[in-house]
Amino acid sequence: MQFCKSLFILSLIGCLFLSSSAFADQSGDFTYTVSSGNVYITKYTGAGGAVVIPDTIAGMSVVSIWTEAFKGCFSITSVTIPSSVTSIGDYAFHSCSKLTTGNIPGSVTSINRGVFRDCRCLSSITIPSSVTSIGEGAFDGCTGLTSLTIPDSVTSIGHIAFQGCGLTSVTIPGSVTDTGESAFNLCSGLTSVTIMDGVKSIGWGSFTNCTKLTSVTIPSSVTSIWQEAFYLCSGLTSVTIPSSVTSIGDSAFKGCGLTSLTIPDSVTSIESSTFAGCTGLTSLSIGSGVEAIGTYAFKDCRGLTSVTIPSSVTKLDQYAFGHCTNLTAAYFQGNAPTVVNNAFYEAGPGFTVYYTPCSTGFTNPWNGYPTAVYETPCTTTPPSGCPAKQVLGADNPKLENLRDFRDSKLANSALGRKVIEIYYANAGSINAALERSPALRDVTRKVLEVIAPMVGNKQ
Repeated sequence: MQFCKSLFILSLIGCLFLSSSAFADQSGDFTYTVSSGNVYITKYTGAGGAVVIPDTIAGMSVVSIWTEAFKGCFSITSVTIPSSVTSIGDYAFHSCSKLTTGNIPGSVTSINRGVFRDCRCLSSITIPSSVTSIGEGAFDGCTGLTSLTIPDSVTSIGHIAFQGCGLTSVTIPGSVTDTGESAFNLCSGLTSVTIMDGVKSIGWGSFTNCTKLTSVTIPSSVTSIWQEAFYLCSGLTSVTIPSSVTSIGDSAFKGCGLTSLTIPDSVTSIESSTFAGCTGLTSLSIGSGVEAIGTYAFKDCRGLTSVTIPSSVTKLDQYAFGHCTNLTAAYFQGNAPTVVNNAFYEAGPGFTVYYTPCSTGFTNPWNGYPTAVYETPCTTTPPSGCPAKQVLGADNPKLENLRDFRDSKLANSALGRKVIEIYYANAGSINAALERSPALRDVTRKVLEVIAPMVGNKQ
């Protein structure tokens, strides 16, 4: 008996929920419900055109437009929302494909998920300063939306919020902490992005596939650039990464049109494929804080002819500079790092690894690549530079013979490398002695002029 009574109560409750539509009323083109003396519009049933939502129905305030209330109303061309409305539900105007203009009243604080999604003709809308958040896919697919101002009141931008929009430029206010995951993905007409001071992070895939993007301003407040942030922005030829940035994610600039790049000292790791496919990159400066260069980090950067690896780098992952087919020289400023499988795979013809006289861990060949010592002393470079260079002159052709002898003969033996190390370590004092004694300088020049051709003939 108790079971039957419980079953009856549950059935009654279910019927009440199922018959909720019985409480819906109709006023003109709008179906609505009433709660606590306020009106909630649940459905639009009109013929379309210019729609004006009333601020009152049956003497009660219209406070909300429910989820999907206007979804798929293909004939609507404009909509006016009264200031009495405080909330607009998810996908409220989704796929209103002929909607060209609309308004968001200052009483609304959040633009919810997919509100104007796929409103492809929407060309004009103003986000009021009352709005603090723009939800997931809010304007996704609004291809006709070419300009939009995001007010300083906004603190969060949701996933794919503006994906595929027709925006040509955008300014992210400093009130936003993160630019949003894939927020501007596929905005193919976007040419300029300004990120205001205060933004901490450029989100995962924020500007992926923005192929016409040529200008980006990154403020010093940004500390991280996430994975694929500017992936395939082929029109982006230059970018300044501020010294506040400590991490740059996988494929962050993969496939960009970068021609020059400076990675600040604040960055400690270059992740997988971060700059891969930047085929026009000809100038690269890697900061002294970088400790690891990841897999494919600079793969297919075919414009590079040389690269300098700072002494901070302790690991080069596989194919880090793979397929850099014009790369002929890598200059290591410190000891030999750990190399994982073909870091310079398919580098340019005659590719050579150069290291300093005091470096350790290098052999000839090293990881399959020929090596040579390049002219940098173990200690701070003395102002006067290399003694032989100072005595003979920087443009003396005989100086090249001495360099060749050093690199191809002396550098190939432990004793020879020790001689080189001692020579450069004492370059300052040797030059000082030569400066003090003109006679000694003249004698040294004559000796070098005799020796240089001799060592040259031995190559």
